[in-house]
Amino acid sequence: MKTILLILSFNFLTCSTPVKENFNGHWEGSIISAGKSISIVMDISKDKLVFDIPEMGLFAEPVLNLEISGNELEFEIEGKETISISGKISGDRMDASIDGMKDLEITLNRSAKEPVFYEQTELTYESRGAKISGTLIKPKTTAPFPVIMFVHGSGKMTRETMRSRAYLFVKNGIAAFIFDRRGKGKSEGDTSRILPIAVMTSDVIAGVQMLKTRSDINKDQIGLYGLSQGAWVVPNAASLCKDVKFLITISAPGITPDQQNDFVVNNIVEKYANKYKKEVKIPNHEKVMIDSLAPKFRYEKPVSSTDSVEIVPGFSSFDPIPVWEKIDVPVLAVWGAEDEIVPAEQSKLVIENALLKAGNKNYSMKIFEGADHSLRLADKNSRFAGAWPLTAAGSNEFLIEWVKKIIQD
Repeated sequence: MKTILLILSFNFLTCSTPVKENFNGHWEGSIISAGKSISIVMDISKDKLVFDIPEMGLFAEPVLNLEISGNELEFEIEGKETISISGKISGDRMDASIDGMKDLEITLNRSAKEPVFYEQTELTYESRGAKISGTLIKPKTTAPFPVIMFVHGSGKMTRETMRSRAYLFVKNGIAAFIFDRRGKGKSEGDTSRILPIAVMTSDVIAGVQMLKTRSDINKDQIGLYGLSQGAWVVPNAASLCKDVKFLITISAPGITPDQQNDFVVNNIVEKYANKYKKEVKIPNHEKVMIDSLAPKFRYEKPVSSTDSVEIVPGFSSFDPIPVWEKIDVPVLAVWGAEDEIVPAEQSKLVIENALLKAGNKNYSMKIFEGADHSLRLADKNSRFAGAWPLTAAGSNEFLIEWVKKIIQD
């Protein structure tokens, strides 16, 4: 999602004002391009700068190589491109522009003299003979805090993968625990790309038990957030651990991992088949053959583990539906309608039926139109300034409003 690398340089009208007074503070404003705007927030001190762009799903994003010298400020944001920005301060107003993008302007106003930073505590705990390492991020509210443990998707995931998502909740009064996947980052254990569901579940339950012992955590308000593969893990953990009080899932598969792989491969075949048909202009009578290569898989029920050889033991044939049938805690589940990794409509249907079978009526589900697997808008034409991917409108607010209601009830 981070596709830009920014270098900012500000020139100031008044050179006599101390640098600390020039830069320190909480800044709020807008990025404007072609008559459209998205919000931006910066918190700046003499040696630290973080920024939010909520419409892009970015929160408390750190910068690299921050330099403040005299009346100039420079920093970088990790990404594929380098964009230079220059601007000026006049009192509590900051104006900036991006080189090469004449129709884009950045304007911010300082709303507070002190920046808003959040306390972070490094934590480790034991799980299945390995030390799992993570970070607890605390909100500005009074302890004990409600807390969400964030469980990432597949691959070489570390706590950094979930940091921005976590800050969305921290900024709204909910503590967040992010951690390095077993064998990745600072966590010990098996370094395999794919781990058995039982192992990942154990790591999550051990994390919940660790959080429960802390005096700054409300043990009756511990929730789990699972993204993609993590959305197989978190309901499994909740079915085995009564200390989990609510669940949030993003793009939860209502099918087995093997089925989900078939769905992904099939979508790839369909995409390239359609591209081929368009490019070579196949005659209509031959399109039937190409179409037969690219049907979209539709799953009305999970395939049992006996239907095929399990490719990854303890993972490939994991059936999430019997697990969801045991979930009696509040659930928020959301998907993107244009998801090419998980069948959204089918997953929503089978998971909802499973929750109803469990007698669970305390759930909320939504499919965001135009959104992909990560709730970003899938259509490239919808990108801000033609380059920056945006999250589905209202998705951040939908998640926060639901969680606030749950912890207040």
